[in-house]
Amino acid sequence: MFLGQYRHRVDEKLRVALPARFREEFRNGAVVTRGPDRCLWVFTQEKWAQLSASFEEDVKMSTKDGRLASRFFFSSASDDLPDQQGRIRLPDHLAQYAGIEPKSEVVVVGLNSRVEIWSAQRWEEQEALMEQDPEGLIERISSLEKL
Repeated sequence: MFLGQYRHRVDEKLRVALPARFREEFRNGAVVTRGPDRCLWVFTQEKWAQLSASFEEDVKMSTKDGRLASRFFFSSASDDLPDQQGRIRLPDHLAQYAGIEPKSEVVVVGLNSRVEIWSAQRWEEQEALMEQDPEGLIERISSLEKL
């Protein structure tokens, strides 16, 4: 399980260190792809395999939206094995999509079964959205009624 948020700096080669507490789960590799909201989603190899299988079963490729969603997630995906310092390289096209520049600050966010990587500026915008009406947000999410 991934939790919390961590500020890191991307190096000149677009490598970002995964938080130390996340590294063991990524020992077999990481898959990075586009996420909605102009961030990057990072999955363990195992979770990516589960997600891919579920996607194939649940998304209808006969529909335009199904094909677009498949292209969105899979065409940009890249896998990498963290180096000795726990860093993964962000491919140029993914860094550009997320607004991440070499030597810039990013926020690595643990979100239960996945990790998100945000440019620091875009993460601050997301935090502002989350803090606007947290009570209303929780009320609008029906699945949280079970809490």
